[in-house]
Amino acid sequence: MKSFLQKYKWTIIYWLVFSAIVLYFAPRQHDYYLEGDIKNFKSTYLVPFLLGTGVALSLMSLIFVLKKTKSIRQAGVAFLSVGVTAAFYLFIFQDLFLGASLFINRQIKRNSIQRIYVVNYLAGTDKTKDNFFPYDLLTKHSSSDRKLINKLYNQALKQNDTVILQFNKGLFGIAYQTKPFVDE
Repeated sequence: MKSFLQKYKWTIIYWLVFSAIVLYFAPRQHDYYLEGDIKNFKSTYLVPFLLGTGVALSLMSLIFVLKKTKSIRQAGVAFLSVGVTAAFYLFIFQDLFLGASLFINRQIKRNSIQRIYVVNYLAGTDKTKDNFFPYDLLTKHSSSDRKLINKLYNQALKQNDTVILQFNKGLFGIAYQTKPFVDE
């Protein structure tokens, strides 16, 4: 057993660290952000960045192999193989890149913002958390984000009351809370 641990200690450490990042660190970053902000960041910045990275890696391999071998066929094969491999790894590990981006965003606070919500309940229903839908005055949409509802809901709130939440904007301009949202 001791010889096994000595032989594979770096592999074991690698997999323990990788598992901790995948199973604990990356998913916990979502707790500080509203789902709409995460989706917006992902579609606006993260996916185009990953696509650009894949294309850049593929083009660099094409140019490198073309210069080295002067063969269009080998350069095309290298381009395709690097492109497929890059696409596989970048999109398989997309959630890791997202978690890292959200973590980095929180490390540098650029400014603070306030979001104003108007209390809305479904018409003709009890004023419970299940019937509570805050209306964002900035985006002009009602939110069904459970984290936001859990943060804002209070039994004393009445229809059309106004609630203000303080957010920080991080390095990438994504609004976040300093303490994680409670997602019940």
